[in-house]
Amino acid sequence: MGDVNSMGERRGGGSRRFVVMAPHRDCGPAIREYRRRLFAAGLWGAYSFPAVVPLGATERPLEAAELKVLAGAMRERAMAGTEVSGKGRGGMFTAQFDGEAMGFIDGPGGLRFCGLPLNIPAAVLPEIPGLVPYPAFVLCTALIGTEPGAEEQARKILRTVAPPPPVSFRAASVANLILRPLAGKDTGEAYSFEWAMGKPCWLPPVSGTGIQAETC
Repeated sequence: MGDVNSMGERRGGGSRRFVVMAPHRDCGPAIREYRRRLFAAGLWGAYSFPAVVPLGATERPLEAAELKVLAGAMRERAMAGTEVSGKGRGGMFTAQFDGEAMGFIDGPGGLRFCGLPLNIPAAVLPEIPGLVPYPAFVLCTALIGTEPGAEEQARKILRTVAPPPPVSFRAASVANLILRPLAGKDTGEAYSFEWAMGKPCWLPPVSGTGIQAETC
C-alpha cells in the first residue's frame, strides 16, 4: 500500500510507525475469514490494520541490521517453549483465544490493538534506539479506540463471533510498518487507515524443520 519510507512524508498528518512480525502467508485464509466475520458483526476496525503482531512503536524505520537482531530475538522467544496455554512445539508460535481470553494492547495516538494472544510471555526485546516495545504480543485482528466503553463494546461483538482455530506458524518475518489515517473529504475525520510495510527480515530457521531463512 505504498513505500514505508515515503508514505509518512506525503500529506503528513498523524502517521505512526511500528515494527511488526508477520506470519507466513499460509496463515492468511483463516485470519481473513475471521476478520470478515468481525466486520460483518459491527467491528469496523477489522480491516484497519494488517494481520500481523505489533512488537513496538518506533520513531524511525529500523535498519536491516536492527531488524535482524529483532528477528533473532523473536526466534529465541519461540524456542524457549514458554506458553500462555497448551504445550510447546519447538520454535512454533500459536495465536488463539476462546472468546473471553482476548488480547488488547494500547498503541499510540488513541489506538488499541485487538487480537489473538500469542503463546509467549510479555515482551523482553533487545534495546534498539527509537523502539518502544509493547508489553505483550497479539496477532492483530482489529483496531479499536481507547475512549471509554470501546473495549467493552468490542468484547460484546467478539463474544458473538466464533473464534478461528488456533493459528500456528514457525515461518515469520519482522518489518517496519507505517500507518496513516484516511480522512473523509467532508468532515476531515479519520474513518480508517492505510499502511505500508517495509522489506521483510525472516526469522532464523529452526533446525530440522526445513524452513529456510531469507536475508533482510
